[in-house]
Amino acid sequence: MKLVFNNIILHNFLSFGHAEIDLKDKGYTLISGVNHNPNDAAKSNGSGKSTIFSGLCYALTGETIQGLSSNLNNMFTDGDMYVTLDFTVNKDHYVITRSRTQSGKSDLKVIINDEDKSGKGIRESEQVLEERIPD
Repeated sequence: MKLVFNNIILHNFLSFGHAEIDLKDKGYTLISGVNHNPNDAAKSNGSGKSTIFSGLCYALTGETIQGLSSNLNNMFTDGDMYVTLDFTVNKDHYVITRSRTQSGKSDLKVIINDEDKSGKGIRESEQVLEERIPD
């Protein structure tokens, strides 16, 4: 199985306001961060380095790398939260968007080869992913 992550969009997710990150063909990559919080003495802690990988994990599984599945909306921004992950598995192209409104309503949209394969609800959409993408 060949898995290629193309890009990820993080919107109001954890420490991110909005970011679009190109992941394709990057080879070995160093991720560094700068904490711009004037009330925090940390140089890079809290800058969002791990959040990129939490977003990737959240899009695929509904949980961050720390196991969180709720309270993921950025508390300093307004609007709904979503993570969109664009990737390919072998020759199939996937775009999945996992979102949560400020009121707490969640959704999962699954696009495979430009066709909407989403279920009626999150559970059915997660089943589609489980059937198509092995552990």
